[in-house]
Amino acid sequence: MGNDGVRQPADDLAEDFAEAMLGSPRGLRFAFACFQQQLLTLMDGDYDGPVYADHVAFFDACHDESVGTILARRGPGERGWNGLPRRFGPGVREPAEPQMPAPLPYQDLADRIRRYEPTLPDGPELVEALVTTVSDAAYWGEVRGEEVLASREPIRRALRPYAREAARAILAFGLHSPPDPYAQWSVDFGNSAADLPYGTPPASVNAASVLEKWWDQATAWESRSLLESPSDPSARFSGEWWSTPPDRLMITSPPWPTAMTDPARGPHPGEPTGLRIIEDPHGWEHATAHRLVSPRTQRELRLFVIDGPQDWARLCARFPFEVSASKRHDWHHTTGGVEPWFMPDFDAMAAEFDAIHLSLRGYLSSAGIAVPVPCLPEAEEDSPILDQRLPERPLLGHTVLAGWAPLSTYWLVDAHVEPGSGTRWEGDGQREWSPASSSV
Repeated sequence: MGNDGVRQPADDLAEDFAEAMLGSPRGLRFAFACFQQQLLTLMDGDYDGPVYADHVAFFDACHDESVGTILARRGPGERGWNGLPRRFGPGVREPAEPQMPAPLPYQDLADRIRRYEPTLPDGPELVEALVTTVSDAAYWGEVRGEEVLASREPIRRALRPYAREAARAILAFGLHSPPDPYAQWSVDFGNSAADLPYGTPPASVNAASVLEKWWDQATAWESRSLLESPSDPSARFSGEWWSTPPDRLMITSPPWPTAMTDPARGPHPGEPTGLRIIEDPHGWEHATAHRLVSPRTQRELRLFVIDGPQDWARLCARFPFEVSASKRHDWHHTTGGVEPWFMPDFDAMAAEFDAIHLSLRGYLSSAGIAVPVPCLPEAEEDSPILDQRLPERPLLGHTVLAGWAPLSTYWLVDAHVEPGSGTRWEGDGQREWSPASSSV
């Protein structure tokens, strides 16, 4: 609201953003992470007060949700604590054989959330919640208890104010803005993929060749999976779960907004978002960032922005590539959905677009869910813009946005970095990064 109590356009944007978050597991995880962070701030080292009691209640609830979810999926004869979270601490005694937890008091937990008035996250708090949300994403393993708990309807409703405040913060910091092609950084974690010395600038790849090779490998893997992988989607089997363009393309991300940086608590000035926000991180401790030389001017750039599930659905409908055999197990395990499964044919997409960008809203509203893919009539296949009424079309199948890092841009055309722009970063193998003692 404005100072005069009149509703502002930003309020409507925040409400709409929050609603989109609450319909997605990553968005719900983000809202819950903001709540958990507020509890830690209010505790301020006090391990005896009522805030700590609430913190423990939610910690235990998340543990029980994890245990209950995994036990419910176990087959006959599977026993023991293998793969299950364990409690640790003074006086903690887990039974020799895990047991299904008692039903949780979701309404009581929701009431505990409502005891607190959500506050607008500052920059470091927002970054911490985003890092938790993105790094915890797992499309090949068991769903975390935090995600299961946040999805329960009483909890989901209680988290709405936290989603709204988080959305307001994202809008206030400008993290929703379209990417600036002149402020993009390529982050390399050791050049391990290219087998180059640490700090070597990434080579300017032939994007057309990379995409053609990706197409050949992806179709070969799909054919092999069709012959060799179990046809039962619920079988214990895992394959290539991600749906990103090939990682040999140039991948860039923007620096954190200056107002969000705080070397004592959060990101450093000039730090690319791609250092901290990444799905399936591998505990890197060294990285080098180079500034992108944009291959197109802002006016010429043909950019596709994934800003929500419909955008991802349009991309799959316009450039459909069926991956049912290679994705059926992981995507069914993650979403409960069944084939046919699709992802975009990025090789074909390169004829119409130079780059593809995943916005923060697009990630928090779309990642990890089974998104319906409409069937596009042949008469409209050559149209670069699809109409907005996708849900009314016949269904082609479903898709999952997986493996993407929010705020990242994949370049489908040849791109290179600025010589001499390299900066080195050092990490703790977890979440923290800081400038190295010397630049490249």
